[in-house]
Amino acid sequence: MTIPRYSRTSDWPRLVADAINALENKVRTLLGATAYTVETVTFTPIAEPASPVEGMTYMDSTSHKLRTYNGTTWQDHW
Repeated sequence: MTIPRYSRTSDWPRLVADAINALENKVRTLLGATAYTVETVTFTPIAEPASPVEGMTYMDSTSHKLRTYNGTTWQDHW
């Protein structure tokens, strides 16, 4: 099982999703099932993080918008 490497620590959600998908696909293959990949990440709404770092993403519990910190300010995704 090969897991791709990412250059930024903010890529951890993709790294975790890739690892889980690879493991699930391996288990399905061993059991004779068709392998597939699920490309989703679910965020639980929380309050704005107190000490953000560039690339940090969260679901705002007040606005219910996905937000990412660009190193200076929080940016809404829509």
